[in-house]
Amino acid sequence: MRPVRLGAIDFYNSLPVYQGLYEGAVSAPHVDLVKGTPTELNRAISRGDLDITPMSSIEYALQAEDLVLLPDLSINSVGFVDSVVLFGTPTGRVCLTRKSATSVVLLKILLKHWGSQAELFRGTPRVEEVGKNYDGALLIGDECLEAALTHPGVPYRDLGEEWLRLTRSPMVFAVWAARRDFAERHPEEVERVHQILLKSRAWGLAHLPRIVEVATKASGFPAGFMARYYEKLKFEFGPAEQRGLARFYEEAHRLGELSRVPPLPLPKVPA
Repeated sequence: MRPVRLGAIDFYNSLPVYQGLYEGAVSAPHVDLVKGTPTELNRAISRGDLDITPMSSIEYALQAEDLVLLPDLSINSVGFVDSVVLFGTPTGRVCLTRKSATSVVLLKILLKHWGSQAELFRGTPRVEEVGKNYDGALLIGDECLEAALTHPGVPYRDLGEEWLRLTRSPMVFAVWAARRDFAERHPEEVERVHQILLKSRAWGLAHLPRIVEVATKASGFPAGFMARYYEKLKFEFGPAEQRGLARFYEEAHRLGELSRVPPLPLPKVPA
């Protein structure tokens, strides 16, 4: 059998799950890591170019019939997340990132609850363009962290915090899933890779100073800034996170972004 093709989000937010693999602290034999943005990984697993990957929560819902959700693993926050932010105002013209589907749908949900009639368009949002070419910019990931440091005077809304205010629930930004056809043919490989990811997450959470060191060196951001960032990110997928995700899917369905709400709690990996 060929190696399992495992996706990895190429943002600092995934380091606590993957750094153990990158450093060899957790062994991952017969696994090929493929890095990409959330959008790139979403497309890759849809095409069959990946077997298992983290993916945008909303994209999992859209592809749920073809996927198996892995237990106990997500990227979420309870309140501030720092890397999913609307800079500027939620009115007028708002430029949306092309790198994440979940963040865009989350913003649409929040805009509805805020009563905003903002004009949304996809592009390459830049904070320096806010107030010039558009009124708001939705940024995610590493670019968002950089913008927060380099443009501290620009007003912003952290979408993780806004979701908590609305629902009192965690916001699940990404989940891990396997292609259903792969899981049905190779259930033992799905379980093996799942356990590798859980071990790597455990290593990462036990070595957060090392994660901060790696992220600080790679980004040039202050160590204290990165340490606070990792304090806010969570990687569990228990009952509270599942309730938060179910609420997100219900809101997305009401908005017309989903034709159906995928069933939760989690299905089992096929035996």
